Formats: sequence, structure tokens, C-alpha cells
Amino acid sequence: MLVVLVILSILIFASLVTLTYEASRMQVPPAGSTTVPNRNVISISASGTVYNSSSQGELSVDVNGTGLTNAAAVQNVSNALSLFNSTILKYVNGNLSQISTTYFNVYKLYNVSGYQATEGLTVMIPNIKNVSGAIGALSAIPNVYVTYATPSLSNSQISKMRVTALSLALSNATSQAHALIGNDTIYATNISINNYYVYPFTYGLASPPVESASGGISRSNISITPQFYGGLNKVTESITVTFSYGPAQK
Repeated sequence: MLVVLVILSILIFASLVTLTYEASRMQVPPAGSTTVPNRNVISISASGTVYNSSSQGELSVDVNGTGLTNAAAVQNVSNALSLFNSTILKYVNGNLSQISTTYFNVYKLYNVSGYQATEGLTVMIPNIKNVSGAIGALSAIPNVYVTYATPSLSNSQISKMRVTALSLALSNATSQAHALIGNDTIYATNISINNYYVYPFTYGLASPPVESASGGISRSNISITPQFYGGLNKVTESITVTFSYGPAQK
């Protein structure tokens, strides 16, 4: 049996879909028949992308404590944590399981007497609308520092977006198959999910300094609440679909 392999690479302006075309003779018997007609095979790689706004935000927070002894530094961290927990409670809907410790260290200070202890925390704010308020409230606590903030999708959002992205990818693949083979009848014989990606949108945190009369920069009189901008995220699914095709069977 003669096998002809033709590879085509097509750039589609609407969806950037890369197609590979492979034609071979395949034996596919129709239902209720012992006669085996010849059919062709085409494999198409395609992708689908879905956008959605972030529903939650993640904060990285450092809680510091200093003291003349190791134990005193640790105790001061504990004191700051008590205030931290009571402040953050309403922003995590009363669920302290949204807070996790990422690291804890104690070290001797150089050039001065004493020790410093630091506990690093990750806080998931379930409602992104509360992130700005949480940043402002935590920043007002002595020895508590918000070091990073990022928007994110919830697990349920990602699951729903993946389903939609897969549907779009399959639709793209089917459309390109029809564009290549014309009016022949096609059947999807295999679908492989290659990979998927979640692209978080970068955040914006606005807290501008205030210029003093002398021309310098002063932050002591800032009253502007930090603003957190979640932006859009996108989920992309990539698949490869194998179609068999040929004239409609009578």
C-alpha cells in the first residue's frame, strides 16, 4: 500500500492554529458490512483561549520582631501575629485556614545588639474586592509588611475555563479539517490534550508618594488607600485531533 506523507504548516490569522496534514489509506469497515473501504487520516493541532477576571488575591506578608535575646524576638513576632490575625480575619471570611506559614527564621543582628525573628505568611483573600482593604489594614500594623500581591483564579474558575477552552480548540480543529478536505464526511477518531496554560495578568498597586514643600518626598502624610487591580487572566488548551474522512457511505 502506497503511503503519501504531506506536511502542511498553516498560519490562521484568527487563532494561530498550526496544522499537520498526514494522508494514508486506512481500512475502516462500515457498520453491518464486511467490505472495507479506503479512508484517509488527517491530524490537526489546535488551541482555544478563554479570558476571565481574577476572583481572588494572594498576599505575601512578613511579620518581624526584634529583641535583646532570641526568645524575646520570637515573642515579639508572636505579639505582632496576634494583631495580624485579628485584623485579617474579616478579609478571609473568618477562615484562618486561608493563611499559611512559608518560612520562619531568627538571626543575630549585626552592628547592634539583639536578634530579629521573621515569619513569612501567605494569605489568600477569597474576594478580590477586599484585597485593597486588606493591604491597607495590614500595612498599618507595626512590624507587619505586605511584600507582594498577586491576583489569581479560583479552582472552580480554572475548571470551567478549561472546559470552554477545550470546546473552542475542538471547534478550531474541526473547522480547519473541513477547510482542508472539503465536503467529505469526517469522524474524530482520537483527541489528545497536549497541555494547558494559565496566564495571570500582572497587578497594579497604587500608593503614590506626596511631595513636600521643600521638593523632597514624604510618606508620613499619605492618606490614599492602596488600590489593587486584578485584570484579566487567560487559560489556553492545546489539543491534537485525528480525523478519518472520505465520501459518505451509502
